[in-house]
Amino acid sequence: MKGDYDRWEILFVGVVFTAGLALRLRLAFLNYLNPDEALQALLAFGTWGDALRNSLKVTHPPLLIVITHAVSLISRTELALRLVPVLAGSLFPLLLFAWLRRAAGMMAAMAAFFLLTLAPHLITVSAQLRSYTLALLFLSASLVVLEEALESDQWRTMAVYSVLLWLCILSDYSMAWFAGAAGLYALLRLRGSSARLKATWAAGQLAALVLYGVLFTMQVQHYRGGIEQDAVSGWLRGAFPEPSQMLVFPFAGTLKQFAYLMASVPIGGLALVLFVAAVFSLWAGRTGIERSKARALAMLLVAPFALAIAGAYAHRFPYGRSRHTLVIGLFAATGVAVFLQTLPRRTAVAILWGALLLTPLWHWGADQDVQDISADRNRKELILQCLDYMRSAIPSDTVIFTERETLWMLAYYAGHNELPKESDTREFSETPLGGRWRVATRDYKYVTPDAYRVALAAFRRQYGLGESEPVWVLDGGWVVVSVPPDERRPFTRAVRAFQAVAP
Repeated sequence: MKGDYDRWEILFVGVVFTAGLALRLRLAFLNYLNPDEALQALLAFGTWGDALRNSLKVTHPPLLIVITHAVSLISRTELALRLVPVLAGSLFPLLLFAWLRRAAGMMAAMAAFFLLTLAPHLITVSAQLRSYTLALLFLSASLVVLEEALESDQWRTMAVYSVLLWLCILSDYSMAWFAGAAGLYALLRLRGSSARLKATWAAGQLAALVLYGVLFTMQVQHYRGGIEQDAVSGWLRGAFPEPSQMLVFPFAGTLKQFAYLMASVPIGGLALVLFVAAVFSLWAGRTGIERSKARALAMLLVAPFALAIAGAYAHRFPYGRSRHTLVIGLFAATGVAVFLQTLPRRTAVAILWGALLLTPLWHWGADQDVQDISADRNRKELILQCLDYMRSAIPSDTVIFTERETLWMLAYYAGHNELPKESDTREFSETPLGGRWRVATRDYKYVTPDAYRVALAAFRRQYGLGESEPVWVLDGGWVVVSVPPDERRPFTRAVRAFQAVAP
């Protein structure tokens, strides 16, 4: 170790890794499971058969639900369920470090490790029960193995790369952009390789296409048109091109990728400039890397952006400032890191240490992820306080009005062992909650005050309640649109629990 690394490099990596892991564990311990996480957890509970069947009902591949089920057999606490994403989010930058050190140099590896370990939104996503960091772990491992296979011309190593690529595919659909880019990168690097290595790579690529076909048949085609259309026209609307933005969309969308990675539009803009400079340097052969390898690396960095933009134009996948294209952030960080490799070593070292010292300021000024629950209402104790209040204030067998996202969260914290069964019709369906109440839900969620009032009026009609009769309401989830929080009850920042009466 000492022969390969300077002492400051070991110290830098150790400090960054420790800080990143501590920040992830802190959030995983303090925050409650948001609606998406609660849904994922409830789908993973039950038997192995239940978990396998449920894993095909969501909009991401099945691997994380299967892994979560295995974890749930040991513990169902928030920290236990989030442990795989936390560890994956902490370890994948180390693997990318190993690959990039070999592919581009030490300064590039150090810079990418720093960005991907301490980027604010990556820390948040790593501390949630989501599939992104698991996919990034397999992605980074596959790059390490692919580089070894290409340089050693070992077909068995290439076979291991194929397995890791398949695990990427089974983790998250955004990995399609990596699969395509890595395929192009390998094609450019396979010139002069043995026929056996090429055949092994081609067989792995064919198997990956078959795997995508199986996933499309068993999962994707079942949710196309429903939630897909809701995303395009709803909460991810800005991540798809509109008629008036067809020409500027790629440029605005690409800036958004860097802004999300850096949790800041100005810093993201600077990162984009450095990325472009790095790609130009690679293509022009100004990085000290052998020319054919440098150009292949440039294509690997650019191709995910191009593929993701095409996916957005096809209205099949978002390309905006959100976690859904987090894989793009990995290549964005890699490009910025390659630029650092082009600087004099002393300058690069000073920039790295300066960036580390300024990390608290970076986090303090970071933009809030608009698709996440704000920090003032996502603490676990608020949900527990809400349930305590419900037990003392709401009589048993009361019919409670709510929407599904709140139901998912409360069902997890009330100890449910499976996802509550819900109706997709216009009628409300009831779910027993905590063995005490009957919770009625209908629509997916109520995202505006008007939608909430319309749904509440429909609830009154279905249950024969007059406008003057009070109705118990639970309103939480991603969007809260009923009433302001009650300052006397802090938990209402997370979930409003109150009796609604007609004005």
